[in-house]
Amino acid sequence: SDFTSAAGSATATLNVPSGTRWRFDLIDVSANQVMKEKIGSGPLTLKFTAVAGHSYSFYVEPTSGSGAWSITGSHP
Repeated sequence: SDFTSAAGSATATLNVPSGTRWRFDLIDVSANQVMKEKIGSGPLTLKFTAVAGHSYSFYVEPTSGSGAWSITGSHP
């Protein structure tokens, strides 16, 4: 998922089957910077402060498990 945001609080939620393992990166494309990187299992919600006019991207890499995956989010 890619999006451009106004300034303020934003969230990104990774929805995966229980027991699924993953690596999840939140990238500020405008600043060419990884803002957060998490490695874990199950669902995940990241909260971050978006910069007005910046574009953001999510990168997800599965490391084990299978099933339906989705990413949802909200931003100003």
